[in-house]
Amino acid sequence: MATFDFDYTDFPRYKELISAQGHVHDSDFNPIILENGLDQADIDHILKQIDEYPPEKIKVQKWGGQGVYQTIQPDSHLTEKLTKLMSDSIGEPMFLKEFSVVKYSAEFNYLVKLFPHYDTRPVDMFIMDVQLKTNEDWGLVVEGKQFNLKDNQALIFSGTNQMHWREKKVLPAGTEIVMLFAWFTHIPERPQVRSHDRVMRDRSGILMNEANIFSDNVDLRISNEE
Repeated sequence: MATFDFDYTDFPRYKELISAQGHVHDSDFNPIILENGLDQADIDHILKQIDEYPPEKIKVQKWGGQGVYQTIQPDSHLTEKLTKLMSDSIGEPMFLKEFSVVKYSAEFNYLVKLFPHYDTRPVDMFIMDVQLKTNEDWGLVVEGKQFNLKDNQALIFSGTNQMHWREKKVLPAGTEIVMLFAWFTHIPERPQVRSHDRVMRDRSGILMNEANIFSDNVDLRISNEE
């Protein structure tokens, strides 16, 4: 599995912290961009479901300025395609564990932001972020490295072991960013070590301060302040 030496020049305190903590496995995984990951027919099918989705059934996640289309799930064709893409990219068989379609938009009555975080799961997971449709660039950052996806590009990284966020940016009115998220586990699953959440929460706290993008969780935000 290819690893990458990330440049932490803009995050000196974070660099100091991760050096002191020691290595977190897969934290140096080199994110992979896939071109034209899905068939256009698959994308059109999902977008049609979004257009027809009852507004009252959208789950609004105010912390991220996103609406979640909870009942949109992959059929067998899409599941097989996503699984093959992920397995080929990681270099071993992977299992599709979770699937979500979301839209980032000011229509959900929140200043859209996505602070430095990791995916809290009991086992190691890799995530595939597929950008289905957007009218505004909003960079996705993994361990300090920014990726500006184009429609139908996918980014693969270790969601549970790599800190990730969106660039700090005020999105113009009318912005819509539609994403597909697919979380995969190893076969068999690989449980997290007991100290994992503590280590990653410390990393999140430092990065929120250095990136100046905060969550609404006060305890998390101030737990690492000097």
